[in-house]
This record gives sequence, C-alpha cells and structure tokens, in this order.
Amino acid sequence: MNKKSEPSARFFYLFMPKSRPATWLEKEMMLNLIKKSGKKLDVDLDKCDYIRSSAGNLVCMFEDQPVFYVTKGCRLAMPPRPKKIKTSLRNKNLKKLAKKDAKKKAAHEKQVEKQREKMAQIAEQGKEEIDRSLFETVQDREKRMRWVKVIDEEAEKVNCGEMKFDIFPVFEDSLGSVRMRIVVQPKMDKKIGEIMPKQIPPQNWSDDMVRERIERVTQSDAFEIRLNKDVEYNLRASVLNYIKNNQALAIDTALISLMPHAEFFKFVRHIQKNGYILKPVELQKPMILPANGMVRFYIYDVMFTVSPDGSVILMKKAASFENAVTFANAHKNDLKACMRVAEELNKNESVSCSPYLAFQLDAVAKTLDAKLVFDDGIDTHEEVFKEADIRASKVIQWVQMAIDGHAAEVKKHKVEETERLYSIPLYGNLLALYVLKLIRKNDGKITAKTVARDLRQKDKKINGIPESGKFGLIRAEEILDVVDELQEYGLVKTGKIGHEIVLNITDDGREFARLRYRKTRMKSLDFKDYTDADWVEFVAKNEGVRTAEEMPLLEHRAVLILYPEEVKEYLKTASDEWKMYVDMMRDFASGHEREYWDMVHEMISVDEENDKESNE
Repeated sequence: MNKKSEPSARFFYLFMPKSRPATWLEKEMMLNLIKKSGKKLDVDLDKCDYIRSSAGNLVCMFEDQPVFYVTKGCRLAMPPRPKKIKTSLRNKNLKKLAKKDAKKKAAHEKQVEKQREKMAQIAEQGKEEIDRSLFETVQDREKRMRWVKVIDEEAEKVNCGEMKFDIFPVFEDSLGSVRMRIVVQPKMDKKIGEIMPKQIPPQNWSDDMVRERIERVTQSDAFEIRLNKDVEYNLRASVLNYIKNNQALAIDTALISLMPHAEFFKFVRHIQKNGYILKPVELQKPMILPANGMVRFYIYDVMFTVSPDGSVILMKKAASFENAVTFANAHKNDLKACMRVAEELNKNESVSCSPYLAFQLDAVAKTLDAKLVFDDGIDTHEEVFKEADIRASKVIQWVQMAIDGHAAEVKKHKVEETERLYSIPLYGNLLALYVLKLIRKNDGKITAKTVARDLRQKDKKINGIPESGKFGLIRAEEILDVVDELQEYGLVKTGKIGHEIVLNITDDGREFARLRYRKTRMKSLDFKDYTDADWVEFVAKNEGVRTAEEMPLLEHRAVLILYPEEVKEYLKTASDEWKMYVDMMRDFASGHEREYWDMVHEMISVDEENDKESNE
C-alpha cells in the first residue's frame, strides 16, 4: 500500500466525535483479519479500543492513535504511526502483573495435570487384577473386580453403536469400605468443542444397577459441551442474524412488558432496531445432540437448536412467539391505552388502598390477563379480558368495581381480626395489658426483667406508665410468665441489642392494647369465669349484698391493687363468710402473699373498725 492511500491520524480524529464503539462481532472480525495477515504489532490488542467511524471504517486505537483499520470492503490497512508508542508507567505495571499471572496460571495447570494423572492412575488400578492396599478386605477386592468386569462388559455393549464412550470406574475408600463412581465420557468430533463427562455418583451398587445406570446415561439425548471459541462465535452470529431478519418477532417497544419471555423480546427489539450489541450474548447451557449432531442452547431462556455451521436454526415454540407478536401488534392501540390506565393508577397517591395493576398477554387464549394487587395484602383481584373486550373503558370499569369490593373486604377482614384478638385468653387481664403498654412505650429498648422490675418498683431509667410501681405485691416470676404468654400469642416478639434480648410489640399487640371492653359478655359468664376487666365493671356497679358466689374477685389481685377505693366500697356489704375466708388465707400465707391478704383484710374490715370508733 502506498502512502497516499493511507489516511492520517488526523483523519480519524475528525470522525472520532461521531463514532461509536465497535460491537463484539466487529471486534472479532478485526482480530481475525489482523491474525491472518501475519503482521506484528508492538501493542497489546487486549488493551486497545475498537470503534466504528461515521465513514464506516473499523478502527483499532491505542492511546488515541490508530493502530490499524478495516474498510467497509473488509480491506486491512495500516495508517502511519510513530516508530515507538509511548508506554505509561501503568502499562509497565500491567506487564509485571501479566508475568505474575502467567506464573500462577502455569502453576495451576501443573496442579491440574497432576490431578489428571492421579485420576488416570486410579482408573487404571481399577482395571488391574492385583492386590491393592486401598481395600482392606478380600470381600472389597472381590467387589471391586466384579464391578470392573460389569463396567467393561457394558462399555463393550454400548460402544457397538455409532456413538462411542469411554467408561471407567473411580474408586474411593470411605470409612473402611470401597465406594465407586462411574465416569462416562462421550467421544465425538472435538472440532465443535469439548464434551463434558457425566459422573454417576457412588451408591450401594448391584450388578444390575451398574448396567442400568450406564445404559441410561449413554442413551441421553444431549450432552453438555464446552464450545470452541470459533464455533461459539459462528453459532452466536447465526442466531443473531436469524433474529435480526425475522420480522415475525418484531414488536412495539411499549408492549414488550406484556409478553411472555419479556427479556427475550427486549433483546430482539434491540437487535432489530440497532443492528449490533456491545457485549456478546451468553449461550446458556450448551448441549450436543448425538442423534443429529446439532447444538442446543438457550438465549434469555428461549431454546435454540442450531447446526454447528449455523446453516440450520430451529427456535423452540417459534410459532407461539410469532402468534403472540401478531396478537399484540393487532391490538396495539388498545393495549397501550390499557397500560396507560395501569400507569395512572399505580402512581395515583390519592387512592388510599394503593392498588397495583399489571397485565400479561395470553396469545394462545387470545386474552389480556389483568391482576390488581392491594398493598395491605388483604385482597387480590384477577380478570381475563377476551379479545373483544380489550379496551381501556372495560379495564377502568373492572378496577372501580374491584376497589369498591376491596373496601367491603377490608371491613370484613378487620372484624375477623378483631374477633381473633378478643379470643386470646389474655383479653381482660389487667397485668398483661399494662405489661403490653409498658413494652409499647419502650419498644425495642426494654428487657423482660426490666418490665418486671418497673411494674413492681418504678424504674426511673425507662419511660414508665401510670401503673409503674403499683404491682409490688405480685411476684416478678408471675410478670415474666405474662411476658412469655404475650410472646406465645404473637403480641410481643424479641430482638437483640448487643448481648441483651429486648422486647418489641407486634402489630397484633398494638391492636390488642386498643381493644374496647365488651360489657355484654358478662351476662353469659359465671363469676368464676370473670376476667379482671369484668370485675372492674361489676365492682363499679356496687349493687346489693356480697354473696359467696362473688368471692372469686379476691383472686384477681390486679383489680384490688389498681382499684382499692372502689373495692373497699364494694366490700362494705361483705358477709362474715368473706371475712372468715380472708382470715384463713392470712394465716396460711407468708411473704408477698401475706402482704396481699393483709391488704384485703384491711379493706374488708374498714366498716367494722369505723363502727368500733363510733361506739367508743
């Protein structure tokens, strides 16, 4: 090439602002051409930039200078360049790192090779009928030799067909017994790639099991393969060209999210619109098919079966995908209108129930499937719009009905949840209620022991409640038992701060603490079944003479502790039977128990003492 035909570096700078990065396909073509030319370059091509100028030339750049370029006619050219390219300190360091990496790679390959030799040796040992130290007993040796014989017989049998295999055992000594796994290595043309062996894991082998498993593996319709780079390149290029030219897969960008395999259609749209990709698409799970020599792989979870030379391309469910595209494009305007409805609804903050609307096309049934999900998790509505009903007005009508229905569902759910909370045995228990309120006020910052201590003797270090310090006559163990019950019923949960286990109130716990007292329930209960809350309500009425049936009140200590004046008034009409019972309990009690019954005795004896004083 003469110098007149060679463009200057300045020529490339003029086009640089309008250029774009070269695609991986273009890059591969450039590298193949320079490799075939045999030209030696004083730069590392892996560190170069590859661009496509606005003039259509493919240019290899290093440190803002062209190294070589490829014309639109696929002609390789070398522009004039300085005799020596400046190498930065960074590049020098990179060379050092490259040498270091090369040493590591060599060491790794040596280790791999050593392992391969070891595996081959073990395999060979399995075929030789000699005594081995690996096997501790004669029975194990006999077992090994029997397995080897069966494998050899089966290998000879399966290798009678067109497909050939290397089949050999690998023995392991585990806990004094011999174990065997079977390696099946298909033998095929390595021009395509390296077929990966299938390994049958160790198990309790019988001769029939060995034969059955080998036969099953060798009759597989596909084997995993590690494709050669040039084959992978050709397959990828063939599929991309197939996708690019298949207009039956062309879909409006706005409709992609509605499609099954949306990621695949997003990729298809990009290829058809731009004609190139910056990164090579991954060929997922490549397999070789022994029956026809085709290669099977997936692109964005869509299966392709391609001949090694790329001449034959089969896309699984191609007709289904094409029908879906046809269906979507036929209703493009209506679908876009429905999607605008969803977009407006999903960002509408004025709707209190915060519903989320999503669509999915079903090309087989020719329907638009809608799903309306409410963020409270209470309700979900689904609807199927037939082809004739795919209109924004129909969607709006359905959404409004669903929202109205949701309000009724929420109300029903709230009633059910309230009834569930009322059914918890701790309802009406005053001690449990104030334990819960104390935890709520110190949510995530209080331990069970601190709860017990504060309720018995007010703790100034925490946020107390009006009832703090009033439960001194109740043992700490009883309060801790209540905390455990609250956890059991899901009203309280534990967390961790440092080494301490702290208490957190749950949503159910908050609602439980807000429950109103039900007065009507007292009519259906005996006195022995009254809760603390029931007794508070009953004592407040203060009607009639106290009967023996009402004595279970005295067992509800929280009521007497929190409402002493009301209880005193209530006990004014207590009979002698009450007083005798209290005196008896005093005589048998001790500690905090005696203190409590002393308090009750003082309450029930107030009138008697007042009478004595008046007589005196």
